[in-house]
Amino acid sequence: MFEEYASYLESAQKLSGKGGVATPGQNKPTRFRCLMTKILEDGLEEEKDKSGKLGFSSDQLAYLGGGLLDAAVDTTWASMMSLVLYLAAYPDVQQKAYVEVTRISPDQSPGGDGLGDLPYIGACLAEILRLCPPTP
Repeated sequence: MFEEYASYLESAQKLSGKGGVATPGQNKPTRFRCLMTKILEDGLEEEKDKSGKLGFSSDQLAYLGGGLLDAAVDTTWASMMSLVLYLAAYPDVQQKAYVEVTRISPDQSPGGDGLGDLPYIGACLAEILRLCPPTP
């Protein structure tokens, strides 16, 4: 597990300050920054201003990033499982969703660019999130 988390940290370190990512002192990144990259960049900025030490060790950063990813995966998995159970319990809703998806993309699953054309699916997902709000 630690090797996997360490590889996430290594990827964030490679992205830090490169390829349009905001560097310390910039207010607006030119593209999305992952949380790990932001922590690294903010830590670098603090390093210049304070004692020269980052707030986290490399091991702590690796576990922080891995834990955040695990939490996001669990939330997504639980939402999708709830949607599957909902659709199984309500075949009429499942049929409407099926018709909408096959209208947009009859031969394959729609990609991310087609989500705006799936208002019924979006409403189903919104309903799942309303019925099963994330716990604090």
